[in-house]
Amino acid sequence: ISHRSSVSDAGLERGSSKDVAEQIWAVSHLFLPPPPSATTTQEGGEEEEGENKSSENPTSPSMGVEYGIIETILSLIVQSPPRDVALSSSPLTHVYLSRVLIDLTKLQPTLIPQSLAAAVSGLFQDFVPSLVPSARENLSSWLAFHLTNTDYQWPKSYWEHWTPYVVKGMAIVDDAEAAGQQKKKRRKRNSRGEFVTRAIRAMATYVAGPDEIVTKCLPAGSPLSDCILEAGGDGSGAGAIVDSSLSLATDSADVGDIVKDGLVSVERDLRGRIWGTNDDPDTIREYMVGDEISESLGGNMDDDDDEGSGSGGGAADKIWWRTGLVIRALLNPAAKERARFRRAVANARDRASGGMDVDENREGSAMDEGGNGGGTGDNDNVGESGVALESADVLTDICDVVGRYRPVVLATLARDVQVHEENMDLRGEVKKDEGDMLLMGEVYILRQVEGMASYSAIMLESIVNRMIRNRIVGGMAVLRWGLGERGGGGVNDGDDGSAVLPRWHALSSAAVQIGIEIALSDSGSGGDPTGSGFGAGDDIGMIIDGGGDDADGTDGASSALSRRMKKIMTYVGPIVQHTAQRVCHLLVKAHERHSDDIKYKKKLSPLQVDLVEGMKQFISSVQHHVIAAMGKEDLS
Repeated sequence: ISHRSSVSDAGLERGSSKDVAEQIWAVSHLFLPPPPSATTTQEGGEEEEGENKSSENPTSPSMGVEYGIIETILSLIVQSPPRDVALSSSPLTHVYLSRVLIDLTKLQPTLIPQSLAAAVSGLFQDFVPSLVPSARENLSSWLAFHLTNTDYQWPKSYWEHWTPYVVKGMAIVDDAEAAGQQKKKRRKRNSRGEFVTRAIRAMATYVAGPDEIVTKCLPAGSPLSDCILEAGGDGSGAGAIVDSSLSLATDSADVGDIVKDGLVSVERDLRGRIWGTNDDPDTIREYMVGDEISESLGGNMDDDDDEGSGSGGGAADKIWWRTGLVIRALLNPAAKERARFRRAVANARDRASGGMDVDENREGSAMDEGGNGGGTGDNDNVGESGVALESADVLTDICDVVGRYRPVVLATLARDVQVHEENMDLRGEVKKDEGDMLLMGEVYILRQVEGMASYSAIMLESIVNRMIRNRIVGGMAVLRWGLGERGGGGVNDGDDGSAVLPRWHALSSAAVQIGIEIALSDSGSGGDPTGSGFGAGDDIGMIIDGGGDDADGTDGASSALSRRMKKIMTYVGPIVQHTAQRVCHLLVKAHERHSDDIKYKKKLSPLQVDLVEGMKQFISSVQHHVIAAMGKEDLS
């Protein structure tokens, strides 16, 4: 801490991570080997003065002191505060500690690398399964950072030893608990495998292309290259299986081939209008909510039924078909980038395995993944002028376009709700609350984003946050999506917890932080400014006494503070309440499922650990967000 880099008032930089590494190693000289005895006995019984046989370097540290240094720094890294929210004022951040360890490696290249390898091996074998998810994520993030900055110097035997934990320990299997239901796939949970997967995927975010990980980091032909892009819905390498290729969402719906072909044509047309000719949002909105598009599909898509009308399943794809088309068109560059990455990884793997010929035909099939059979080649979004509107920065392009075409998304969402309610009236069924229906639509939007952008955690989180800021989805929708709610069943929806994202708490925390900012900037005094259906009258389990704000005839800072608190709690209260109810429900159901499993008699299942630890971090981060918002000077 004393030698941490800082900038003085005069603009002079003081200290660096290199200085810290030198000072740490200087401390090692306090641990000297014991002095030799006065005399030493030679062979034959002759004695000789020990002073002449002393060590050549009597001030060198004791053998093995580097292991103590490594253990101390790694323990600090594992305990460093979460990177998602600055919950701690400690200067010992994850990145800072990682940089110190890199400089220490450069300072002592003959001692530290070997010590690090041995330490990681011991942690992997003996301690990773017992680490909480946040500590395990810190460790995997450090390993990715360290290998990227040391030219991927890591023993090949380690990767080979770790491979079975990923290939077998995280294999995709049939869900045995889905007996009598539609067959579902799930990924097995393995803490060591998830540690390796997170490290590999984190390394991929530090480089221009993921193929570099295949050629420079992993052993030739290693099956670990498959996990660079294939992982859980939040990019963590665990959790629900996501069809990231997202071939047509309506493939599971009960529609004919002619309708599917029509949807493909409409989506291709939308991509051209958005990314090719940059059409006016009002024009596209009128086109998408009009009767013309429904009639062109024979009217079948608007004839939905309510069975399985949650955010998952074929019926949901029929209910939200307009919204789904728009979202997939907006996120088309992400699908194209993922296809390019997959092609690059596959070609790099072929070259690393000694293959001379690269399969050029792989390009066409890979590029079709993002286009629902309509093709998403590099010329797919070229307008009449012959110039594509996309740049090399896919994320920036998507965020800009999402903001520009926000009215289209909201209009199609409202139109889908309207048509669904009309169908329910025709069938004589009881309609759901409009706010609940809109919330289901927001969850459906997030599932579409998950399917197309989960190849990159940064891409996924950034797009979700942009949609929150643009008030397309709200904090409650993000929470329900993260906790695996797929339908309109609320707390009881999705009892098996298979769709819970391991990093649900981080995604929800960011959503709450943005939502608080929007709530405070909103001119109203209540309600949910992000469109998640909250109302000022919701039971938030907390009473804000505003009766005395103006009792003394003043309207000063205390009154403004009370108004600010009321806005914050009106927004945050229902989210926290639903989180507690949903997590408790999933924990109870998980306990019931594993009640006869000897393996989980004395320990929690991976899902239960994710829920318990995630709940702790989520509540802690929400408290931080509330305190930070209340501490701002602007109390208007």
